[in-house]
Amino acid sequence: MKKASIFYFSGTGNTWWVANELAAALTQRQIEASAYSIEQIAAGRAAELGAASDLVGFGYPIYGSDLPLPMQRFIAEIEVRPVKPTFVFCTQWMWSGDGASLGASMLRARGLEVRWGEHFHMPSNVSVPVLPWPLHTDSPAAKAKYLRHSSFRVQRLAEYIAQSRPFYRGFNKLSTLAGLLQRAPYRRHMHKYRDDLVPDPATCTRCGVCVKLCPADNLRVCKNEIHTAGRCVLCLRCYSFCPESAMLYRGKKHRFGPPFRGPVREFDPYVLVGPHRRF
Repeated sequence: MKKASIFYFSGTGNTWWVANELAAALTQRQIEASAYSIEQIAAGRAAELGAASDLVGFGYPIYGSDLPLPMQRFIAEIEVRPVKPTFVFCTQWMWSGDGASLGASMLRARGLEVRWGEHFHMPSNVSVPVLPWPLHTDSPAAKAKYLRHSSFRVQRLAEYIAQSRPFYRGFNKLSTLAGLLQRAPYRRHMHKYRDDLVPDPATCTRCGVCVKLCPADNLRVCKNEIHTAGRCVLCLRCYSFCPESAMLYRGKKHRFGPPFRGPVREFDPYVLVGPHRRF
């Protein structure tokens, strides 16, 4: 039986769900696949897993039509030799443009042979109060609708991979243009957003959940208060999983019901975290 290793970064669970569903779908097709959060393995260990696999995959959410900083760092560090057939996928709420194609170009620059690329529409995790109405879809019915659609795409991608048939979605000039229109202003202004998520002193109980879950060591306890370090990667994990909904976005409190708690009820954000923080 062939083996596949899937390396993923997930902020609030959407990419975790796709990575594990894809691993299961590949295993059903006689490709023994395992999914690994990049926060739990060092780049050296990932290289060992990749070398021992017949296929490697990379998955991530899209932020402003760009890869999250932890995944960018991971790709820049990893070495997979000998070169293996590679697949890449991203999760998005609406349309990322060239989200998977961008990752593929980064992987090809590292010498990897990308044969498959896919985009998955997942429930919005944007619970922060940026508009007068809610963006996130935390209701079970709304999330189930997205998951049904993505389940179909997972099975289709797994079939293409099992049959060694190349497949690329969003690898075209129109998608690239759409991605650039979002990515250029995002990259230009991202540094302004890296200190916008802070605990509300009046609501925060100093439980430390946000500190433990942060993938960038951005939140730290100092003199019985939680401070930010300007290293936020915008994953929204602290905002979504604070037990008291005590995180503020640009000074604004959470509104519109519970924040996004993951794509499925049983999701545990601690399955993502580990000692290898990247930003």
